[in-house]
Formats: sequence, C-alpha cells, structure tokens
Amino acid sequence: MVSKAFLDDLKSRVRLSEIIGTDVQLTRAGREFKACCPFHDEKTPSFTISDEKQFYHCFGCGAHGDHFGFLTHHKNLPFIEAVEEVAAKAGVQVPKANPKDVQQRKDKDRLSGLMEATTRYYSQTLHQNGQQDILEYLLSRGMTHETIHAFRLGFSPENGADLYQTLKKQGYQDAEMMDAGVFKKSDRGGAPYPFFRGRIMFPVGDGAGRIIAFGGRAVPESIRPHKSQSDFTPPKYINSGETRLFHKGSHLYNFSNARQAVGQGADLIVAEGYADVIAIAQAGFKGAVAPLGTALTEAQIRLLWSMIPNDYQGAEVKQPVLCFDGDAAGQKAARRAMERVLPLLEPQCSIRFAFLPSGKDPDDLIREAGPQAFQDVINQSASLLDMIWISIMGGQDVSSPDARAAIEKRLMVMLSTMTHDSVQAHYREALRSRLWTSFNRGGRGIHKRNLQDKGRATFSAPPLSRPRPSAESLRLRAVMACLIRQPQLFDDYEEGLGRLPCANQPLDHCRQVFISLLSENPGLDTEGIRHELEARADREEIDKILGVQTSLSAPFCSAEASLDQMTNGLDDLLSRATHKGVAHG
Repeated sequence: MVSKAFLDDLKSRVRLSEIIGTDVQLTRAGREFKACCPFHDEKTPSFTISDEKQFYHCFGCGAHGDHFGFLTHHKNLPFIEAVEEVAAKAGVQVPKANPKDVQQRKDKDRLSGLMEATTRYYSQTLHQNGQQDILEYLLSRGMTHETIHAFRLGFSPENGADLYQTLKKQGYQDAEMMDAGVFKKSDRGGAPYPFFRGRIMFPVGDGAGRIIAFGGRAVPESIRPHKSQSDFTPPKYINSGETRLFHKGSHLYNFSNARQAVGQGADLIVAEGYADVIAIAQAGFKGAVAPLGTALTEAQIRLLWSMIPNDYQGAEVKQPVLCFDGDAAGQKAARRAMERVLPLLEPQCSIRFAFLPSGKDPDDLIREAGPQAFQDVINQSASLLDMIWISIMGGQDVSSPDARAAIEKRLMVMLSTMTHDSVQAHYREALRSRLWTSFNRGGRGIHKRNLQDKGRATFSAPPLSRPRPSAESLRLRAVMACLIRQPQLFDDYEEGLGRLPCANQPLDHCRQVFISLLSENPGLDTEGIRHELEARADREEIDKILGVQTSLSAPFCSAEASLDQMTNGLDDLLSRATHKGVAHG
C-alpha cells in the first residue's frame, strides 16, 4: 500500500505536463497546456493540462485524471507501476515495507541493469561488420531496420568472452551474471560460460519495458553452417531459465508495448512466437503478444484480460484473439487453450480463436496478401461458444437418440469445468439450443425448445458470431472439404458435387478446377490437391473451404471427422439439397 501523503508528495515533485508531454505534443495556453486528446480522435485541441491544479481534462470526451490516472489510462499500466514511473522521474523510491524488501529491490535493480547492458551488447554485436549475414537474414524476412531497432534485436556470438569482460568492466560479478541467467556455472571451474551462443536474440521486457529475459533463435544453416561433425541439431528456440526477474509462465513477449496499444483501442492478438509478433506489429497490429515457448498458462490468460480496459471499444466482454495455424496441429493447440480457459471464465472475460490459412504463418500471409488479409483472419475469429461446439460436434453422427445423448453428455462434462455458476448456466442454455437445432433433421434455421423443466421461456438457437455466407455456398464448400480431405470419395460423389447450385463465381470456378483436376489425376493426395488448386483457383476460396467456418456449419467435413462420418454427412446433405435421394453414382 502507498500512502496518500506519498502520492501527493510525488505529484508536487513532478509536473503533470512532464508526464503527459512525454507522449503528447503540448502547446502552452497561459498558465495551462493544450493538446489534441490522446483518448479520442480530434483535430481541434480540447485536452487541457493544469500543473497548478494537478489534473487534465478533455472537454470533448470527458477524460479526466491526475499523473497516475494518465499513466494507467494512456499506457494501460497497473497503478503501482504508474506510481513507480512517477517516482523514478522524481528521483525517489516508493516506500518499502521492510529492510528485506529494500534489499530485494536493490538486487533486482542490479540485475535489471545487467540485463540492459547485455541487451545493448547483443544489439551492437548484430550491427558489427562480422554479422552482416545475420542482419541481412532478418531483413530478408521482411523486417525493417526500424523494426529491428524498436524490438532491440541482437546477436549472441559463439564466444562469450567479450560479453563477460564487458559486464565485468561495468562492475557486475559472476554470481550476478548467473543469477540473471545470462551465464551458467562451468563444470570445469574458471569463468562461467554464456547461456546463449550463436543465436539471434529477442529481448523480453516486463510491464515497464525493463528487460528481464531473452529468447534465442538458432541461426539458419544456410548462413552459418555448423562446423562440427556431430549430428546434433540445436533447438530452434531457447528461452532464459527461471530467475528472480523472470518466471516464464507469468510473462508475455511484447507485453509493455501491446498493453499501451490495447489501451488506445488496438486489438489484443496472441501469436505463437517472437517472429510472429514482430511481423504482426510491423504490419500495424500493435497489440500483438506471444507466450514464451509454451502453451498459454493460467497466469498468462489472466494477464491478457488485465491488459484490456473495462471500457475497451464499448464492448461488454474482454476477448483477446488467439491466433493459430489452420492445420491440424493449430486446431489441436486451440482446443488445449480452450480447455485451459474454461475454468477461468468470468462474466466479462472470454476469448476468441482465429485460424490462419493452412501452411501460413502471419509473416507469410502479410507479405503475400498484405495486412488486410490478416485483418480478415481476425475479423473471422470464432467465439469460445463456437469452439466448444465444433470440438464436440466435429464429424459426429446425430442420427440416433443414443448418439445425441452421448454428445449432450460430453458437452455438459466440458461445461462442468467452468467454475463461475452464472457463466456455466448461460453456456448450458446456448449449447442446448444449438443441440436442439442440430438434432432437428429438418434443419430449417430457427427452432425452439421449451425448457419447462427449468421454468424458462422458449428461446432460439443463437447464430454464429460472424456473418454467414449463403446456404448454397456453405453446402458446396462442405462437400468440397470432404472430397479434398478424402479424395477416394470423389468418384462416388462427383455427380452430386456437380449438381449443387452456386451463384458464387470464384467458388464455382474452384469447383470446376477441382473436378477437372481429380478426373485427370485420380491419384492425388490432399496436399497435392491443395497445391494444384492454389495454383489454378482463388486461394481465398480454398482457405474458406478448409476453414473453421465451414467446419462449424458442417462438422462432418472437419479434419477430425472419420470416413464414415463424412459419407453419412455427404449422403444427408446431398439428398436434402437435390430432393432426389442420395446424390452419388
């Protein structure tokens, strides 16, 4: 706890205009300052700052606060970190509870200084003449010099002697170097050896931007082949070990920058790794973060929710977007994240799931199709409700009462992991409604179920959380998704595929190319089919055919569905679409 007297003293030591002027261009207006409001878009300044009264006020949007309010709102800092930032400008220490805490803070400050010195060393090394190939590799990946500088990327040489001597000259001891995780103790005695050797370095910051750890990427063989005859292949990425500054499961890469961007309205996007975050941020999506080499932890999920202001974009629910590869591994990772999130759900906290085109990472997609293509992926993200639905219903046969009962049981078991009673109750209602719609073989859209046993009024099945394409497009995509994933079914369903009506010209062209391709090359497998389709037809349509939305609308065509589930689903879909019985030869 920090006393009011201490906070008042801080505000008297540091002018409010100094705090705000760091990020906002101010203009003197008599005894006050004016500026364009940083909290909303405006061309005529309506944002005033009074050093005398120690508050700011916007006559346009009503934003109002003091030193700490500005930092918590504009930079999205936790209150105590805002206090520490003002205290640092004032040149004073935030009071500590006891001498032990004071010493621990001093020790951490020493380690922070060591990590900062190490970051500078790595950055300088990257830009030395001998590392031109490393720098050119980063540039070839689409990174600009400005991005490399902004993210403070660097390079750790194979020989750590120079770094060791650099830190020694700055007064750091061996024990501190090892405590920070930069060096490790040698089993042979003598000086410690560097933890990172021959790697591209990604500094990891805390909430205030102080460097607390590193991620190191192995240099590609093409530019720095191993001289050793050993068959050992180093791991692509390694991260700093646990230290007094760093606990891997409690931090996120790019946390400080992203938190500030999210506080100003940016989408909070969770990518898989360092390079993904950099590519996304460089494309203009400043609210990108990543876990540090592991699946999301409970602490990281809660940290994500804490990054989003309560009044974020007028939304009532905080929903960071988890971005995954569109392949089977990505969908598996999404299910793991979903299962981790369920027990943590609260009324205002949820999550969304975005899937990249199969075989593409964010960098590939942005470089090939531009930032709008990535924005489309985010816009088409699936809600948590959608993900629960597809994880249970994917490819399931619902033709018998026993199968329906089993599906409902699995859904209810999954929902039982939710610890918040109200959230669990609402998810139960929504999913029971979807079940009833799915179990109704007519499939004519909205169906109602009377829940008299719960004393509730009837309700309708909720729509999917994003705009739906036409029914005929969904039917055609579902059939094509099945036949791409199980090409051996093509001969049986070619006639039915050809009969389906379709006013969507890119999709219809994709169908014609697909039929011609399989007729001429009956031995093609799934990867071969996709490769040829991407070369001859609309790639966006192919991504939609194999995407999550198609699987949500027709679970039997998902990658997890069995051959029998696909054939049953195809028979049912085609028979209802043509009204002429089963539409295959």
